[in-house]
Amino acid sequence: MKRLTDPEYWDRAYSNYLVKGSPTRQEIQASHGLVRSLYNRCFAVGNYADSLFWNVICPRYLPKAPAKILEVGCAPGRKLIKFAKTFGYEPYGIDFSEPGVEVTRNLFITNGYNPENVTCVDFLNEDFSEIHKGLFDIVVSMGFIEHFTQPNILIKRHVHLLRDGGALLVSIPNLRGINFGLTYLINREALKFHNLGIMDFEVFQSLFQHPELDTLFCGYYGTFYCGICIDSEKTNSCFAKICLRLQQIADYFLIRFLLKARLENAVVSPYLLYIGRKKGTAC
Repeated sequence: MKRLTDPEYWDRAYSNYLVKGSPTRQEIQASHGLVRSLYNRCFAVGNYADSLFWNVICPRYLPKAPAKILEVGCAPGRKLIKFAKTFGYEPYGIDFSEPGVEVTRNLFITNGYNPENVTCVDFLNEDFSEIHKGLFDIVVSMGFIEHFTQPNILIKRHVHLLRDGGALLVSIPNLRGINFGLTYLINREALKFHNLGIMDFEVFQSLFQHPELDTLFCGYYGTFYCGICIDSEKTNSCFAKICLRLQQIADYFLIRFLLKARLENAVVSPYLLYIGRKKGTAC
C-alpha cells in the first residue's frame, strides 16, 4: 500500500494552523461593511452538505450517547469536537502529524476535553491496532482513506477497532464529475494526492464488503459544494472568493427548500459516505 501524501505535507499544513490559526470557511467568507454584513446575515446559513450530514444523516444512523468515538486522521480536530458537542460522545483521535496532534490537543483543551485522548501515531502501527482492538463504539474517518492506494486495508483496521455493534462512518470527497473540473481550475496540485479511482459509487461500496459489517447507508451526499476544491492556502484568489460567495447563496436556498429532497448524484455531489454496523449487539 502506498501513501499519496507524505508526513511533511501534513506537517506543513498544520504548522500553518499553529502560526495563524485555522479559520472556518464561514470566517473566510465573512467581511466588513453594512452591505456585506446584511448579505452575510441573510445568506450565512451554513453549508448544505454539512447541514444534511449533521442534522439528517448522523442522527438517523449513529448511536446515542454515551459512546466513545475515534476519528482516524483527526487533525485539526474540529469535526471530532463537533461530534462530541452535538451528540455527547467522548472523543478520541489519532493522527501521525505532530503539529496536527498539537492543534487538535489545543482544541480539546479549549473545549474542555481530555487532550490525552489524542494520540500521535501512524494508523498503520500494529501496536496501536492491537492495544485498542474493540474499544470504540464509533470509528470515523472523513477525508482519510482516499490518500492511499489500497484503502480496503484501512477499512479492515477501522473495523478492528470497533466493539461488536459499533458504528463505522467513512466519508471521502467526490473529485469526479464537475468537481474534477473545478479542482483542476482552482487547486490542480491536490488531484495527485487523491485516489480518484475510489470516488465511484460501486468501487467505494465494494470497499465495505467486509464479513463483519452490515451496511446502514452508502451513497453520495450533498448537492454541489465548491469548497472541497479550495484549500485554505488558496482562498485569497479572486476566482476562489467568487466561488465561495456564490456557494453561500446556493446553500441558503438548498438548506431552506431542499434539505430533505436528497438530490445527490455522481456528477455534482461533493462527498461519498458509508455508515455501517459491526455485527454483534446492536448500538
